[in-house]
Amino acid sequence: NKGRCQLTVHPKSKAKMKKAPTTVRSSGLLSKITRIQDVVNKYLGKYKEEYSVITKKHELAEYIHFANSKDIIAIDTETTGLDPMLDKIVGLCLYVPDQKAVYVPINHVSYITNERADNQLTEAEVSEELGKLTAKVIMFNAKFDIRVIRNQLNVYLTCYWDCYLASRLMNENEPHKGLKDLHSKYVLNGKEDEFSFSGLFKDVQADKVPVNTFYLYAAHDAIVTYELYEYQKQYL
Repeated sequence: NKGRCQLTVHPKSKAKMKKAPTTVRSSGLLSKITRIQDVVNKYLGKYKEEYSVITKKHELAEYIHFANSKDIIAIDTETTGLDPMLDKIVGLCLYVPDQKAVYVPINHVSYITNERADNQLTEAEVSEELGKLTAKVIMFNAKFDIRVIRNQLNVYLTCYWDCYLASRLMNENEPHKGLKDLHSKYVLNGKEDEFSFSGLFKDVQADKVPVNTFYLYAAHDAIVTYELYEYQKQYL
């Protein structure tokens, strides 16, 4: 059907050898993580009951099923950098109306040992469930997220609505081009501060931030994307 996601899933298997844990002896990193936790709790702690973390495959399956029933979902990816081919996916941010915004951790590591953190889904598990998605997908700067998901999860998504392209159609001279800036200007009418990744985490890579802190920022991104879409569709 025109406008719906068309998905192709290619199963993959990886054999990984367990490495001995390496302890990171950096009081500087520890202090940065502590600062991040304090700032996130201060400004985004109010969303603790509104957002959730998905750590079980059946929970993701249920969320995807609900998205299909509503025929719409906002998706954002969190990565270790800005290269969709070389950088690793850290987690998936999802939001469906009438559901909690959720974060799906995939590749977080301990900032102490650099070992993969517990209570996460594997890339294969996320790939399997995401491959069942038929709902319309809302994104911001979709070309990045589509490439990340295709490269890392072997799932090809077709975006129904790209909020970045919509913003350029609405005002080609718009000086604000980032998701948070556009949401703050048009959805919140400038009444509330938005928090960017660089503002919150500075030089700490996303995969090093503990999931119980990071999910507040990440899940918030999915809601912000959907709310910007809701604003834009009135005019387009």
